[in-house]
Amino acid sequence: MDGDLSSTDGLVALAYKPEKAVLFPTFARMALKILLLPIGTAGVERSFSTLNRILNSERCRQLADHVDMLMKISIEGPAVPDVCSSTPEQGNMLSQLSSTDGRRHPLAYIQAMRH
Repeated sequence: MDGDLSSTDGLVALAYKPEKAVLFPTFARMALKILLLPIGTAGVERSFSTLNRILNSERCRQLADHVDMLMKISIEGPAVPDVCSSTPEQGNMLSQLSSTDGRRHPLAYIQAMRH
């Protein structure tokens, strides 16, 4: 049915056909916005979980721009390699980087990264 807005096809026709947009400009804009709404909530929930990891009690005073950058890095950034699945060489590098007091030694890190 051409005028049926209960289907996706009707909304697409209203949003993208110029002759319908001229006749019904408000409905055409509304149909376009409805088509842009996410169908599921998994992405939104994932984003809120990421935000909660970034803004914890120790880091609650960050500027909005900084939080935005951290969110983008966390959501869209490269995958972090798992330490448990590291090779023996990588395990040796990790043990060299840690000392008995739990601090990292910058010189050991630089030397390990050169090899």
